[in-house]
Amino acid sequence: IVAAGRRLSKEVERVVVLGIGGSHMGARALFEAMRHPYYNELSRAGRDERPRIYFEGNNVDNYAVRGLMDVLGQSGAPWGIIVVSKSGGTLETAVAFRLFLRMLSESCGHDMQKVARRVVPVTGETGRLRDLSKALGCPDVFPIPDGVGGRFSILSAVGLMPAAVMGLDIIKLLEGAAAMNRRFREAKIGD
Repeated sequence: IVAAGRRLSKEVERVVVLGIGGSHMGARALFEAMRHPYYNELSRAGRDERPRIYFEGNNVDNYAVRGLMDVLGQSGAPWGIIVVSKSGGTLETAVAFRLFLRMLSESCGHDMQKVARRVVPVTGETGRLRDLSKALGCPDVFPIPDGVGGRFSILSAVGLMPAAVMGLDIIKLLEGAAAMNRRFREAKIGD
């Protein structure tokens, strides 16, 4: 995840995180809590050489989707997608992914190897998104563990992949989570 985050950050100027519910809320919470409140307005250097981050695919607001597509198209800068869906069948995310994938393909001159490098799926071991990831030839595909639902997925690839692209230290984030788990297990209830 760290390597994929670095790679994508170097190759693109903007990243669209697609997902619904917990598939985008955790990453968005990390973004809003740990990044500058006007992060996307900062220079590349001001963003620690990281891409601008956008969140979409969490509803069926065609006005918001169109607005983001306008921004991506007008910038002319290279961009990529992190798409999060356990099954790949969630309507809002599936529709948004197909729209943005078509636009990405056009922006890459229909060079499908370039497209595949700019799409990072986070999905279940089986399902529509997993199948599409294989068909595209995406070099980085990360699993959503069985038994981990959207609300509890922030410390899985669901939250960690976008966090890595944002430049957050995901190793320290996980170490902090482990320390808190230990504290809650071992501390006296009154503490």
